Amino acid sequence: MATAFRDTEKEVIIGKLRQSAWNHACAEGMRKTTVEMLAEEAGISKGAFYHFYASKELLFLDMLETWQQKAYAAAAKVLEDNKDLPAPARASLAFREAFRFIVAQPIGRFLAEEIPIMLRRIPEDVLDEHYHSQEEFIINIIRQVGVVLTVPDHTAAAVVVILMLSLTNADQVGEHYQAGIDALVDSACKQLIQE
Repeated sequence: MATAFRDTEKEVIIGKLRQSAWNHACAEGMRKTTVEMLAEEAGISKGAFYHFYASKELLFLDMLETWQQKAYAAAAKVLEDNKDLPAPARASLAFREAFRFIVAQPIGRFLAEEIPIMLRRIPEDVLDEHYHSQEEFIINIIRQVGVVLTVPDHTAAAVVVILMLSLTNADQVGEHYQAGIDALVDSACKQLIQE
């Protein structure tokens, strides 16, 4: 008979599953991680795992979204702390902080090598929802700055997503990646945001 989990237990288990996925993403990667490993580390059975996630790929996507939200929170703090700066400079600092947060994490190999595989294994409707929520979050950050864009909101969000995708190749660019991404972010903010 299946075990029913209370809401508080569910929250704890989801947190453990996300942490386990994070640890494996940073170490050996998703492909070498089994559902059995993830479930055991969360203190549940393999069967119980599927009450939380339909697949390990969906868990890794959830872990990735949680991590992205932390990066966005770092950007939001920079926005709050720099209200006296002109809008393009303020936005640039916020996005640069988000990218710094992401690059500082030991997940580069997962981003570069395994995200394309993960995305191919996730149902299209789930991916559409993921990208829609990501776009909404970026647009909300842009609106938080209180800027007037020179392009539609969706175009500005697409630029941010394109810049974020470059993070998957940060290791290949090497030691000058941060300076390069900072220059691209500065340039994008100056072009997309009215003074």
